[in-house]
Amino acid sequence: LVFAAMVLTTQAQILLNETQAAHPIRRAVQKVRVCSPDTYDELQQELKEALANGESELGSLLQQVQAECERGLELARRRVEIINQQRAEEAEKYARPMELIQEMAGLFESFQETAKHFQEQVCPTEEEPLTSEKVSDAEDQTKTFEQQIKEFTQTLKDFASGKAVELQDKSLPAHIKSSWVDLVKRISDCTKEAQKSIEALKKEIAKIKLAAKQELLDAAKERITEKLKQSQAASGIADATKAVQYLEEKVTPFLRLRTRPEEELNALADELSSDAEAADATLAGALEQIRPDVEDDDPEIKAAMEAFAFSQTRLQTVKIGQLKGRVQRIYNIIARHKKDLRKNERLKVIAELKQPFIEKVKAVAVAELLEQVTAAVKEAEQEVTDLGKKSQTLSPAEMSELADKIDAKVAAAKDSVADFRQQLCPVDESLEEDIKQILRDAVAADVKSGEQKLGMQERKLTRVVNLATSFRADIGKKKAALLKTARGAVLKFVGTVREVEGNGDGHLAMEDLFNLFDADKDGSISEKEFLAFFQDNTSKVEGKGLKTPSEEELRCVFTKNAEDGDNLTLDQFKRAVSVTMEVVKVTALTSGLSVQKSEVVRELVLGEVLEVVEGPEFEAAIKVNRVKVKAYGDGVTGWATVAGNAGTPYLKEKNA
Repeated sequence: LVFAAMVLTTQAQILLNETQAAHPIRRAVQKVRVCSPDTYDELQQELKEALANGESELGSLLQQVQAECERGLELARRRVEIINQQRAEEAEKYARPMELIQEMAGLFESFQETAKHFQEQVCPTEEEPLTSEKVSDAEDQTKTFEQQIKEFTQTLKDFASGKAVELQDKSLPAHIKSSWVDLVKRISDCTKEAQKSIEALKKEIAKIKLAAKQELLDAAKERITEKLKQSQAASGIADATKAVQYLEEKVTPFLRLRTRPEEELNALADELSSDAEAADATLAGALEQIRPDVEDDDPEIKAAMEAFAFSQTRLQTVKIGQLKGRVQRIYNIIARHKKDLRKNERLKVIAELKQPFIEKVKAVAVAELLEQVTAAVKEAEQEVTDLGKKSQTLSPAEMSELADKIDAKVAAAKDSVADFRQQLCPVDESLEEDIKQILRDAVAADVKSGEQKLGMQERKLTRVVNLATSFRADIGKKKAALLKTARGAVLKFVGTVREVEGNGDGHLAMEDLFNLFDADKDGSISEKEFLAFFQDNTSKVEGKGLKTPSEEELRCVFTKNAEDGDNLTLDQFKRAVSVTMEVVKVTALTSGLSVQKSEVVRELVLGEVLEVVEGPEFEAAIKVNRVKVKAYGDGVTGWATVAGNAGTPYLKEKNA
C-alpha cells in the first residue's frame, strides 16, 4: 500500500510538472489566437520559442500541447485573414473621403506657400521697415494677395458645396473626421492670419501715405503763403473801395427828392451803370489776386490747399464781398429808377390811348357785326343739316365734296368771328401786354354783351365742327367699305379675264395683263386706260354671273393704289388687281369652294406664298370665307380657307 501510494504520488508530481511546463506555451497560444495582422508574426515566433523551450518537459502532454499550438496558429491565421479583409473593405469604403481630404490639403498647401511668400517678402519687419519707395509695390502685391485669398475662398466654397458633403457622413471613422476637422481649423487659422497681415500692412501703407501727403501739403502751403505775400491784393481792394465810394457819391441824386430834369437823370443812370460794371471788374480782379491758382492731381490735397488759401485771405474776401454788396445796391437804385421811368411812360401811353380807345369801342356797330357772324354760322349750320341721312345716301365722292364745302363754310364763319372780336375790342397787338390788359379792362363792361352773344355763336360753330368731324369719319368708313367691295369685284373681273386670255393654258401672266391695260405702251397705266379696260372686256365675263365694277368702284381702287395720283406702275398694278397671301397655319387646298363636296389637292405648308385668283367667297356650310389661289411654287390651283369660323387665321394678305 505504501509502495502504491508512493507511485501515485510520483505520477501526480510528474503530471503537475508537465502541466506547469505547458502553462507558458498555452499562454502564448491564447495570445496568438487574439493577435492582429500587425502582431501575428511576433506572437507566432513567441509561441514557437515557448514550445521549443518547454518541449522537453511536457512529457505525456507533448502531443496534446503541440495540437493546441497548431489549432491556435490556425485560428490566428484565420483571424488575420478576416481582419485584413475587413481593413481592405474599410480602406476601399473610405478611400473617397481620404482622397477629398488630400485634395483639400493640396489646395491648402498651395495657399500656405502664397501666404508665406507674402508674409516674408511683402510685410515689413523691424529689420526691413516699409518705406515710401516701396509703398506702390506693396499696394500692388497686397491687391494681388487679396485676390488670391478671394479665389482660394471661392475654391473652398465650391469644394464645400460640391464635395465636402461626402465628409459629413456620421458613419465615417473617428480618425477621418478628426483629420477633416483639423484641416478645416488649420485653413481657418491661416486665412485669419493672412487677413491680419493684410490689415496691418494697409495701416502701415496708409500711415506712410498720410505722412507723404502732409509733407506735400506743407510745401504747398509755403508756396501759397509766398504767392499771397507777392500779390497786389491790398492795392486792388483799395482801388475798388475808392471806386465804390465814388459810385455812392454819384448815386446821391436818386436818393433825394428828384429835382433834376428827367433827361439828366437818365444820362446819369447810364453813366452809373457803366461805372458799376467797371467797379465790378475791379473787385473781380482783386478777388483773383487773393485767390492764387491751386493745382494738384490729388483732389484731397487740392481741397486742403484751397481751404488754407481761403483761411489766409478770409478778411480780404469778406471785404470784397461787402464792396460787392454796395455795388449791387447801386444797381438796385438804378433799376428802381428805370422801373419808375417805364411806369411813368406806360401811364403816359395809357393816358393818351385810354379815352380814344373807349370811344372807339363804343362806336363799334356791334349789332351789324353780330349779324354778319350769325349769318356765317347759319350758313355753316345749313350745310350740316341731315348729315346722318346723307351719310347713308351719298357716295364717298359726293360725301367728300360736301365735307369740303362744310369746311369752307366753317372757315368763313371762324374768320367772321375773329373779325368781330377784333373790332369789338380793337387793341393794338404791338403794345406791351400789361398796357393791352389795362385797355381791355377799361372796356370790359362795354364789350361784355357782345362777347356773350359772340360766345353763343361760337358754341353753335363748335357743334358744326364736331358734326363735320364725325361726317369725315363716316367718309373714311364708307370709302373702306367701298374699297373692299370694289376690290373684290375687280379681282373677280380680272381673274375671269386672265382665265379667258390664258386660252386653257392657265391664267394670263401678270406682266402680259399689264400690257393689255397699258394701251399707249408708255410703261404705266393711266386712270383712263384703267377704266377703259373694264369697259372693253365686259363681253368676256358675260354669262359667268359677274358684273362689271362701277366707275366709282374702279376710281376708288385706282386712287388707292396710284401713289403719285396719276399712273399705276407694274408693282402698283399688281397690288390693285391681285392679292398675294401667305400661309400662317397649315391647311388643305381643295378642288372646289365647298369643303365637303370637293377633294383635297394637297396640303399648304407654313410660309408658302399664294396668288388669289378668285374670291373671297362665303362657304355657308361651315361659315367661313374661302379664296381660290394659285401656288407660286408649283403653280397648283385650288380653294383654301382664309380663317376658321372661330377666328383662327390660316392665310394672311401680304400686300394689303
